[in-house]
Amino acid sequence: MEKKAGSVIYKIVIALAAAVFLFAAFKLFTAGLQYFLAAKEYRGIASDAGMDDVNKGDTPEEELTLEDVGTVDFEELLKVNPDTVGWIRFPNPDTINYPIVHSKDNAEYLYRTFNGKDNGSGTIFMDMGCSDKFGDYNTLIYGHNMNDGSMFAKLMKYEDEEYFKKNPYFYIYTLNGTVYRLKVMSVMKTDDKSEAYTRDFASDTAFRTFVKKMLSNSIYDTGVEAEDVEKMVTLSTCTNRASNERWLVQGAVVNTIYGE
Repeated sequence: MEKKAGSVIYKIVIALAAAVFLFAAFKLFTAGLQYFLAAKEYRGIASDAGMDDVNKGDTPEEELTLEDVGTVDFEELLKVNPDTVGWIRFPNPDTINYPIVHSKDNAEYLYRTFNGKDNGSGTIFMDMGCSDKFGDYNTLIYGHNMNDGSMFAKLMKYEDEEYFKKNPYFYIYTLNGTVYRLKVMSVMKTDDKSEAYTRDFASDTAFRTFVKKMLSNSIYDTGVEAEDVEKMVTLSTCTNRASNERWLVQGAVVNTIYGE
């Protein structure tokens, strides 16, 4: 009798183990499929926007031309998604090469792709309280830290100061044809209630005080001087280490390469 009972328990344990394994396999398959579909979609969007083959080569930053930085076909993007307000591109890592959207609800694009499909990758989006013309002192832009290295995951590479030295710039393209070149000014780990998310300032002096604090909070000195920062962009993603922990890469607008 005891042998029979032991056999039943053994079969139950095996069945439970098999169920757990199948569930885990299903979850992995689902996650992998989500990554694949999102990557395929964003490759197509980059191609439609004319941003799938942009490479400045060895041209010095100060000598970049329109051909080097490329132009975004916003007319095509707006047909697909009228919430489009810009494009963000890093020369390296080249996987940060995405459209930026803006809506009245910060939750809208957390798990929805640019084409409106449900997907954990979501879309790179501007804070609902920011000006969609990039007119704020501090424009806030959010993106997920995906396990496959997509969206804003590559921002974590800036933990390494040597990586920053090799990759100090990124670009933001706006609907009116302006291309902003930004230099990474501060890199920090913080929380979701951080002062770094401040958008509104009473004066230029208040903004300058804020910039100085952001520079002092950076995990290393980027060489940017507070007096040179007239406008900035804060890129925010999760660290995936704690629910309220955030990783920020802040860029100072160095100059406008092209614009109306």
